[in-house]
Amino acid sequence: MIAKLRQEGVINGGMIPKTRACLNALDCGCARALILDGRAPSSLKRYLLDNEPLGTVIRSDMRSGV
Repeated sequence: MIAKLRQEGVINGGMIPKTRACLNALDCGCARALILDGRAPSSLKRYLLDNEPLGTVIRSDMRSGV
């Protein structure tokens, strides 16, 4: 899925190294990886504690087609 999104241009520019880092985390055993906007105040806290749907989650099952 990730590779297909890159080929289609959906994932481009600065998102390419971020998705590569996420895939690396998955390779190291993480079940999912999260890309958050670090400019947003307390975004990690809001995601973890307030269960706000922020950022992009990449799950291990999304690797298919990589």
